[in-house]
Amino acid sequence: MKCKLLPLIYNEITKQLKKISIFLIIILIVLSAFLPAFLTNYVFKPIEDDYYRLYSQGNIVRLQELVNKLNNVTNVKDKVLLDFYKAELSVENLFKDKKVPKDNWYYNSINAYKNCMIKLKLLNLVESGISKEDIFEYGEIDSVYISKIYSLSSENFEEEKSSYIKFSEDFKKILDDEDYLLYLNYNIKNTDENLNKLNEEIKLNEKELEKDPGNKDLIMNIESSKKNINFLNNNKNIYEFSIKNKIDPRNRDWKYKNLMNTTSLYFDYDTDLESEEIFNSYNLNYSYDQHKKIFEEERTQIKNQIDINWYSLNNDIPQPKFNNDSRNIILKYIEIYFIFVIFVGILIAGSIVSSEFSKDTIKILLIKPVSRSKVLFSKFLSVLIISFTTLFLSMIVLILSSMIVYGFNTISIPILINSLNGIQETSIFLHMIPNFIYSSISLLFILSLSFSLSTLSKNTSIAVSLPISIYFGSYLFTTFLVDHINNLGITFIPFISQSLLNTQKSLLLYLSRNGALFNQNFASLQLIILSIILLTISFIVFNKKDIKN
Repeated sequence: MKCKLLPLIYNEITKQLKKISIFLIIILIVLSAFLPAFLTNYVFKPIEDDYYRLYSQGNIVRLQELVNKLNNVTNVKDKVLLDFYKAELSVENLFKDKKVPKDNWYYNSINAYKNCMIKLKLLNLVESGISKEDIFEYGEIDSVYISKIYSLSSENFEEEKSSYIKFSEDFKKILDDEDYLLYLNYNIKNTDENLNKLNEEIKLNEKELEKDPGNKDLIMNIESSKKNINFLNNNKNIYEFSIKNKIDPRNRDWKYKNLMNTTSLYFDYDTDLESEEIFNSYNLNYSYDQHKKIFEEERTQIKNQIDINWYSLNNDIPQPKFNNDSRNIILKYIEIYFIFVIFVGILIAGSIVSSEFSKDTIKILLIKPVSRSKVLFSKFLSVLIISFTTLFLSMIVLILSSMIVYGFNTISIPILINSLNGIQETSIFLHMIPNFIYSSISLLFILSLSFSLSTLSKNTSIAVSLPISIYFGSYLFTTFLVDHINNLGITFIPFISQSLLNTQKSLLLYLSRNGALFNQNFASLQLIILSIILLTISFIVFNKKDIKN
């Protein structure tokens, strides 16, 4: 009598689900998928990066002590210092009173005002007659700016001071009135003035370059000015877009967050590559040529994201990372459920064969008129079916709950990607497919490893603990390798924990910057081959194993 494979699989799945612990874990995983959308929207509000909580409290105490100490001084220099400390104290109190998040325009305005007050402090100290050598006793000093001040003529010194006084008055008004529109218009006006100055500098330097074509300093000055012009124009575009579209920072909507991110990306994009001399001083484990290649790749990625940001703004298509909607929840938590499923899959795969040996039920199982290969294959398929069924049920619950909370229409908002053909709009489900495949291959490998250990060692503890350690420790092990091996090269190790890696995007950046090379397709192929090898060894050993022993 020939036993079919399907009944074996069915019996094995039933046997595993009858285990109360496994059944409860699966139910909890699936039901927990209801929580992310509801908790994010109704319970856990975004935590603002509160400057006061992190920094200002200590600064206020320190400054108040300094003000109290200098309150009754008569010395001119100390009076100047007292005035500065009072001004700085008022700035720190603004941070405290407003509890300003770091990506907020008000935070930037306070910082601009604070930097202005520092410059005025230095100017007043110089005007009071203090020597260049003694001025460094008055706290953290910008030595470059100090040198500039002492080289100014009396007329230029007064112009410098007047400009900072005007600057401080303008920003004090912006801060007092909390006027975002005034802040934007001020920045546009200031940007235009700086653009005019830079264009004049370029014209003067170009005339000088005609007289001295080989002057490297002039060439560098012209290139630097052009780069600054590009940076200022980019920022000006952001200010003008904000005014035109009436962006209100108090709402902190997706457009405002997008613009703040774009501002930061422009700054990163304009960061210069270190010279080879400076790079070599870091004593890193890879060459300067590799560093240049990584630098250019990162710049390309930044440029691509800037293009996506502007496409998003101009076409009114919010990106998930800037908008609380169903897409945001799905993309943020789908990898978490892969991790949950890997955990429960390891528990099943690690005991599904070894428990038969420990309970001495393997003999009864093999009495059936069916080949050992079919018995083992049915067990492995059972592990895969339970694991992927749990994953799909969790995904369905996660998607439905997020649509219920944020609206069924939000799922249809396209995802933006930058391809060879420019910015493309795609559905969230098509967007998820590549990562889903890569994470599934990682899941397949870990389950194959756990299943093979269960078959070969007949020890559940080893078959469970070792794969969990490898899964959660693979990227840490890669970090150790890049820190101790020069030019590590291509490695698949961090992709063992693909889902975990997808939640730690900065890790791949760190590893690549330190000499590790990655090819996700090649790494996935290696994991598939390793899975086949492990399973093949398991089947060979199981078929030849003397069950009596």
